[in-house]
Amino acid sequence: MSTRELLVLSFAWLLGFISATKEEAVLVPDFEIVPVESGLLVRWFIDDYETQSVMYYQIEIQDGQWTRTIQATENVSSVLIDNLEPCHFYTVSVTTVIIWNFQMKIAWKCGTPLPKIPSKVRDLLVTSLSSGTDQIVSWRRPTEVPPECHLHYGLIIRRAGGYERHLGFDTDGQHLIRNLEPQTTYYFKIQAIYGELHGETSDMVEQPTTAGEAPVSPYDLRFIPLESSGNLTWRLPVKGIERIQKYRLIFDGAAYEIPNEGQTNFLVEDLAECSWYCMQLTAVASNHVESKKALVCGTPLTTRVCPYQRTAKGLVVD
Repeated sequence: MSTRELLVLSFAWLLGFISATKEEAVLVPDFEIVPVESGLLVRWFIDDYETQSVMYYQIEIQDGQWTRTIQATENVSSVLIDNLEPCHFYTVSVTTVIIWNFQMKIAWKCGTPLPKIPSKVRDLLVTSLSSGTDQIVSWRRPTEVPPECHLHYGLIIRRAGGYERHLGFDTDGQHLIRNLEPQTTYYFKIQAIYGELHGETSDMVEQPTTAGEAPVSPYDLRFIPLESSGNLTWRLPVKGIERIQKYRLIFDGAAYEIPNEGQTNFLVEDLAECSWYCMQLTAVASNHVESKKALVCGTPLTTRVCPYQRTAKGLVVD
């Protein structure tokens, strides 16, 4: 700081001290830090330019060990600090001296410069999986945005019929999209976002889902008779169980859906005594494809004497 500037500050402090004993002091205006592209804007809140006009300022910007100082004896309402690193966290110290009695105030605030508006996301790619209901979407971040800038991504998925789905992600790379319709063409667009800055939307990529694989088939279906009910049990192959979303049970002219929660049995209740029931069980995948059917017949336990005695084991048919 030059000798002249030291004299200005000393004189400002002395006059401010003397004036405070004689009349009500005018408040030194506060300021805000406004992030701009590769810079920070220091802007004072001046209500009365006759008394609160800035006659001297000193701004010190610090990032770790790095420091820059800007100072001037001029009447301003804002000062731009340019050539800063986007997305870096800076501490800003501002010394303000106003025209009224040369009052002085020192305050500290923080700010983070903005990057350029992000360009298009790179290499948007969609891959369909064999499930028929899942796709993998991958992309790469824009090149001109520094890695210190944490980007968000807005993905838009559309299909015929007005379907539209919006998803948000915090990282690039690969992301799994689930619960799609088999054999359906989907359209994808993506946009990089940093705060209020929205980048250019990518070109649209279209990709149909596959027909999907059929789930494994339940086998060795058995009906264990109970009083007014029966316990259905079945077995499953070792591999492919994860493709089963639910089971569909059909008997007595009605269909029932059983969610797959890892079980291999189901209690059928409210069965009539001496009634013979034939039941059909299929596994259903998330792509709505059904497995082969397993069949079994049986009757619940009863204390009555029924006109028949039958037993049956389950079998698998096409």
